[in-house]
Amino acid sequence: MTKTIERYRRCCYASRDNNDAEHDRQIGHEEYSKLKAKYESLMDSQRHLLGEDLGLLSIKELQNLEKMLEGTLSQARQRKLSDYLEQSLVTWDMGHGTWDRRATLLVF
Repeated sequence: MTKTIERYRRCCYASRDNNDAEHDRQIGHEEYSKLKAKYESLMDSQRHLLGEDLGLLSIKELQNLEKMLEGTLSQARQRKLSDYLEQSLVTWDMGHGTWDRRATLLVF
């Protein structure tokens, strides 16, 4: 009787282990598919930002891309101007209490 119960338990646990392994494989495959789709989408976006494959985009997509690029360019210009102003302020001549000519041109 105990041998029969042991065989039954082994059989049940073995089938559960097989089902768990199959379930894990299926979840892994689904996750892989999602990540692969996201990767391809990011690669498409990168190509569009680099100016490649633009012929495939609709007018609305092109307008969105243009808006995004203009925003990024504006941020870069603001950062550059801010850095330049900061560097110019460092040129303050403490001995004479005067501004460097470059700083005066930028501020006014």
